[in-house]
Amino acid sequence: MLGLGGRVSLRGDLGFVILLIFVHVNFGYAQAAKEPEKQCGDYGTQSAMNECAAREAHKAEDALNSAYRDLLNKLTGDKTATARVVAAENAWMAFRDAELAADWPVPDGENPNLLYGSVHPFCYYNERTALTLARLKTLSDRMRHEGEGDICSTSIASLRDHHDPQRRFDSALTKQLAHGVPGE
Repeated sequence: MLGLGGRVSLRGDLGFVILLIFVHVNFGYAQAAKEPEKQCGDYGTQSAMNECAAREAHKAEDALNSAYRDLLNKLTGDKTATARVVAAENAWMAFRDAELAADWPVPDGENPNLLYGSVHPFCYYNERTALTLARLKTLSDRMRHEGEGDICSTSIASLRDHHDPQRRFDSALTKQLAHGVPGE
């Protein structure tokens, strides 16, 4: 910018640059804040947004329940692993509910919408969906079969291979056949 007398005013240019940075940073934060709202944030009314967010939370819950049943089916016959997974899932559900209650603390029996407004269900269900999808990833990772060498894997499929000598033998034999038997 030109200052008095036709000279470039560093102060004016610096102010403009700072303003541009401020606008860019705030726009970035606004975009990041909209991420959870993408699925349901474009509805015309708060009620429609709340209903959409609740549907998305229920879809995530259904997917989690399906993955949980699949994991338990993989553990058929392994009483210890089954008991541990069931205990972990029960603890996770208690954690999830406590976490959501801590995010929007309301005395027992009171309506959170009175304290947090009509947007509360939308926010609540978006957060519940995010927590549920993170848990779904954890359970899915436990069902994924890891290759040899990942000694810290949380995959139950890998763990079962390590504890079952017949599976280890079958796995080794399958690898040998796939790569050719040495000496042929």
